[in-house]
Amino acid sequence: MARFAYRGLDKGGASVRGDISADTREAAIFMLGQRDLTILELIEGVASPAESIWERDLIGGSTLPDPVFARIAREMAVLTRARVPVDRMLAILERTARDRPARRWLSQVAARVREGETLPEAFAAAQPKISEWHLGLIRAGDVSGALDQALAALADYLEKAEANRRRIRSALVYPAFVLVAAFVTLILLVTLVLPTFEGIFASAGQSLPEPANSILVLGKGLRANAAVIAAGAVTLILLLLAVSRSQPGRIGLARLVLALPIIGPLRRQLDSARFARTAALLTANGVQIDATAQAAVASIGNAALRRDTETIVPMLVAGDTVATALRKGSALDPLVADMAEVGAEAGQLPILLGHAADLLDAQTEARAGTLVTLIAPVATIVLGGLVAIVIMSVMSAMLQLNALI
Repeated sequence: MARFAYRGLDKGGASVRGDISADTREAAIFMLGQRDLTILELIEGVASPAESIWERDLIGGSTLPDPVFARIAREMAVLTRARVPVDRMLAILERTARDRPARRWLSQVAARVREGETLPEAFAAAQPKISEWHLGLIRAGDVSGALDQALAALADYLEKAEANRRRIRSALVYPAFVLVAAFVTLILLVTLVLPTFEGIFASAGQSLPEPANSILVLGKGLRANAAVIAAGAVTLILLLLAVSRSQPGRIGLARLVLALPIIGPLRRQLDSARFARTAALLTANGVQIDATAQAAVASIGNAALRRDTETIVPMLVAGDTVATALRKGSALDPLVADMAEVGAEAGQLPILLGHAADLLDAQTEARAGTLVTLIAPVATIVLGGLVAIVIMSVMSAMLQLNALI
C-alpha cells in the first residue's frame, strides 16, 4: 500500500494538507472524496506537497516547536484522563487549537487515526516531526495504559524547559546590548577616529604613537582581509553543518560539548534528569524493563551520551540491576545509579528515580542561573577593557598632538 500526499479544500473552502494510504491513486482520490475534500494536488509519497519557504518557516520547519507540542500534550492528557474517545479528542483539539502549526499537525494525526493507525503511529508519521524521546515516552505510556500520565509528564517537562529558555533569553538581553554597543564603539574608533589622527600626524611629519598605530594597523588588516575572513567563517559554518549531518560527526560534536568546562556538566545533568524521569514514569506503570530502558535512553539529547548509555539495555535484559547497568555502561550523573540502587533495595524504584530527576533538575537550574548571571559582568569587563585600550590610545595621540602644536 502506497502513501499519497494531498493538498485540497474542505467544504468550507479552507486549505488542507496531509497524506493518506491507498493501493492506487484512484483509490486515494475516492477516499478523499468521501471526506468531502476537493483535491488540488495529489503526489505519491509521505511528504506533503511542496510549500513555500516562508510558509515552512512560519509553520515551524521540520520539527514541531516544543511550546506547541506542550500545549497539545497538556490538553490531550486531560481529555485522555476523562476517557474521551481518540477521534473526538483530536477533533476537539484541532478545533480549539490556537495556532496554525498545531491545527495542521492535529489534522494529519486525526486523518491517520481514521485510517486505523494507533495514536503513537500517527504521531510518528505526522509532519513536522516530534522528537524520538517524545515518541518513545508516548509509545510506552500507550502500551502500559498510562498515556495520560506520559502526556502530562511530557507537558510538565516541556513547559519547564520553555520557562527556563525564556528566563535565559531575558537575562541575556542586557549582555547582548553591551556587546553590540561596545562592538560599534570599537568599529567607530578604529575606522573613523584613528585614521583622522593619522592624517594629522602625517601632515606634521610625525607618526602615530605606538599603541594607537598598532590598533590602526590591526584595523587596516581586518578591512583589507574582510572578504577572506568572511569566506573563512562561512566555510567553517558549512563544514560544521556537514559534519553534524553524519552520525559520527554528531557524536564527535556531542563529545566536544560534554568536554566543555561549564556547558558539559550542565548537559550531562540535564540528560540524566530526563533519563531518570522517563524511567520513573514507566516503571511506576509496570512497563517491562527493556522497553523502559529503550525509552529512557531515547530521552537523552546528547548523541554521545545516548550512544554510551545504549549499552545498558542488553545488560538489563541479561539480568543486571538498574544501578549495576548504569555504573557499567553509562556516563550519566552518578546520582541516578545511586538512587536506583537505594530504590531497588527499598522496593521504591520509581519514587527514588523521580527524586533523582528532581534533584538534578534543581542543580541544573541553579548552575544555569549562575552562568547567566555571570555573563553580563564578564562581558562588560572584557569589552570595557578593549574599549578602554582603544580610548587610551586615542587620548595618547591627542596629548602628543598637543605637544606638537
